[in-house]
Amino acid sequence: MFDDSQEKPLSEPDFTGFYQHSLDAKGRLMIPAPYREKLTSPVYLTHGFDGNLDVYSVAVFTKICTKVEQMNMADPVTRLLRRIYLTGASKLDIDKAGRILIPVHQRNFASIKSLIIVNGVGDHFELWSPENWEKQGQKIQEAMQNPEIFAHLNL
Repeated sequence: MFDDSQEKPLSEPDFTGFYQHSLDAKGRLMIPAPYREKLTSPVYLTHGFDGNLDVYSVAVFTKICTKVEQMNMADPVTRLLRRIYLTGASKLDIDKAGRILIPVHQRNFASIKSLIIVNGVGDHFELWSPENWEKQGQKIQEAMQNPEIFAHLNL
């Protein structure tokens, strides 16, 4: 059932689950407690591909950067990926209360005002405005109605 041709050591995902939080007046997010336990400061916050923001540990973000740096710079798609993912990134400290300050330009990118959806996706977690998450939720519901679209993933 599972493709184990490139078997890796099993490890538990760091970030799973779904949370709703509010930003404070300064634009800070209280990181959900289960996530705080698995993070050390600083973290990287970058633009996601679906109108969201992605939060990575330094280790995971460094792995992504290493892969991107190995890509062919003559390829316009590689350059575009760099501009989306690396130009959009901010290195943020987690304060003593477990909060990160989300820069205004990133809040604007993701249409985040005060309410924020936080969901874990394994090696990182995502930040969504309720409106963008609702659109994503519709896509998820459509996919659940048509599970054969995942057949090529060979799970």
